[in-house]
Amino acid sequence: ISSGNIHGALFIPRGPRKMKKKKAVITIFGGAMFKGAPEDISALLATEGFVTLALAFYGAKGQPRKYYIHLEQLEEAVDFLRAIEEVEDKRINLYGVSKGADVCLSLAAFLGEKI
Repeated sequence: ISSGNIHGALFIPRGPRKMKKKKAVITIFGGAMFKGAPEDISALLATEGFVTLALAFYGAKGQPRKYYIHLEQLEEAVDFLRAIEEVEDKRINLYGVSKGADVCLSLAAFLGEKI
């Protein structure tokens, strides 16, 4: 998806549990080796029943080439997931790898009740 400051891949599980609401997770890579969105991790979590957003915040198409964090812009991704009908709990889970883990901690501190 590419909407406003949100760039990444959205995974909404299908199947026999289609009508049930699901928990949501944002996955974030970090560091020079992991530019773009962690779609493999998000896809795996979706097979387990989570609504997931593999979020790219730098290094991907339409994103800054250098590592720079705007928490206010990343909040758009959290609000985007919260607005999806299939999302059960409006508190969004985060999964970060490398510097992405640091971004997740910053988001949790900044956004409080949304995380």
